[in-house]
Amino acid sequence: MRRFKILALVAFGSMLGLQAAWAAEATTPTTVKTVRAPAKCLVPDVAMDTKGLLHMVYGLEHHAYYARSVDNGSTFFAPVKVNSSGLVETKMGERGPKLAVGSDGNIHVVWMDEWAPGVKTFVRSSRSVDGESRSSRSRRFPACRA
Repeated sequence: MRRFKILALVAFGSMLGLQAAWAAEATTPTTVKTVRAPAKCLVPDVAMDTKGLLHMVYGLEHHAYYARSVDNGSTFFAPVKVNSSGLVETKMGERGPKLAVGSDGNIHVVWMDEWAPGVKTFVRSSRSVDGESRSSRSRRFPACRA
């Protein structure tokens, strides 16, 4: 019985320690930085990689563009056009290119073709070939009926 009481006290003490740690975490302020997207761009998507590089994709004039920043979004390198075929949907339900950065640093972008009544649309993708800014040719996936 004595062993049970000791185990119960240890467990209770551990819980109090966890609660204190959680409370300290909850009171630590989170810093949010607003980053200005390029003029006239639509539906930007951003991701920060494990090295602290900020990656951004966005739609502009029916195309997808990628840009990266090494200074937390204060400045960006010149954008690179991502889609080598098809037009990028930036309105209606799909809302532009989407971005993911892999643990290997490769950048993956997917988007939906621009939609029109009676036209087959495709989901397309591109990925970086060097973990930075050059992209592979666009790939298309099976047709979706609109």
